Amino acid sequence: MFSCLICKSNFKPFIDFGKMPIANDFNKNKSVDYEYKFEMSIGFCNSCKSVQLTNQPDKELMFHENYAFYSSTSSYMDKHFQNFAKDIIKLQNLNDNSFVVEIGCNDGIMLKNFDKIKIPSLGIEPSKNVAKVAKEKGLNVLDEFFNKKTALDVVNKFGKCDAILSANVICHIPYIHQIFESVKLVLKNDGVFVFEEPYLYDVINKTSFDQIYDEHVFLFSILSI
Repeated sequence: MFSCLICKSNFKPFIDFGKMPIANDFNKNKSVDYEYKFEMSIGFCNSCKSVQLTNQPDKELMFHENYAFYSSTSSYMDKHFQNFAKDIIKLQNLNDNSFVVEIGCNDGIMLKNFDKIKIPSLGIEPSKNVAKVAKEKGLNVLDEFFNKKTALDVVNKFGKCDAILSANVICHIPYIHQIFESVKLVLKNDGVFVFEEPYLYDVINKTSFDQIYDEHVFLFSILSI
């Protein structure tokens, strides 16, 4: 039995994949025999209806200075995040007196859409190599993990924000309660927290089971959200 990361209820895994390597670790110098592996299984909590990994590698093993995924390599994603940013600007009536924070900004694919029209913004990105690319684009980025300490630092330095955004990030984070507590610290009273993640229904409907891997500790559904 495993303890749910959200409600602490006990649950059992329904698929066990055995020992799996870290998906985005492409170190050519490592022997496969000595590659880091972890026990990967996924379960369902009947209490809060959450689907989640039973184990996850330490975050520093997954997000670091050699992270392999750069969001801007996808032209589809580039267009998608342009529209995402436009929706938030319209929703919150953002202008040059506003402030936007993005959790897990990667190489700045979404953040740049606020910067180019002079809406103050801040990206928080723990993978130093992709954070460096975002900084080289002139974007304001902290290369840190988002947690309560980071949230307090942001408020002390920049003040509270009108919107916190995140894309394909919240499902990566096991300390989910601290994330929501930290979001509340950073948001203004009329602010919004908008995030998008792989959706459990689509994973099942499209048989996109490659969404089950080390980084995705949660597969969210409407019920679990």
